[in-house]
Amino acid sequence: MCETPTSATLTDPGGPLPMIMSVSTSDPTCEMLNGSLTINTSGGTAPLQYSADNGATFQMGNSFSGL
Repeated sequence: MCETPTSATLTDPGGPLPMIMSVSTSDPTCEMLNGSLTINTSGGTAPLQYSADNGATFQMGNSFSGL
């Protein structure tokens, strides 16, 4: 079994913090980049942006693949 720890940080300098309502994952096959992650949130100030690389880049969509 392959495992990689991860974390999420929510920030919203313009208003209330969004809440993570659920996270759906698809586990990768060992040594392959075929996993996925979808984060469902509520609240916050639109438009929300999401990052899967510790804030280096952001995207508008809440799904990540190739993980």
